[in-house]
Amino acid sequence: MLILQVLSLIFVGHFAAALLVYLNHRFVFHGRLGKTKVLRPLVHYHAMHHKHAWGARLPTYIVMPKWARFFFTLVYIGVAWISFSFAVGLLSFSLYYAYNHLAIHRGKHYRHSYYHHTMHHLKPKWNFSGMYPFIDKIFSSYIESRPKL
Repeated sequence: MLILQVLSLIFVGHFAAALLVYLNHRFVFHGRLGKTKVLRPLVHYHAMHHKHAWGARLPTYIVMPKWARFFFTLVYIGVAWISFSFAVGLLSFSLYYAYNHLAIHRGKHYRHSYYHHTMHHLKPKWNFSGMYPFIDKIFSSYIESRPKL
């Protein structure tokens, strides 16, 4: 029973992180919340990521700034203090996203998330979830991204 609880919390933590990334991406990076003064630098950084998505300046805008990594480390530690398993789930999504996002932008990842994410760069009002298209489908922000064969 304990193993089932632990695995459930990891699962829930993973998909909670995916949902938080979606909400941040849609409503802060591409939405009204991003117009607030305190969030504008984050939105600018994200806009530069879109502008230099596959160019020579990609390394500058693909990795989170040091202050953001420090902030998220504190968040993970705080969450782990409450629920270690949930924090493992959050971290598992963060690592999954970071690895795949970098591979996508380096042209070394061609699964469905590649097409989904690339379509977001072509049409920034769609496909905010990054890795899990079903989240965009749930919130009606999905646009087909698979090439027709």
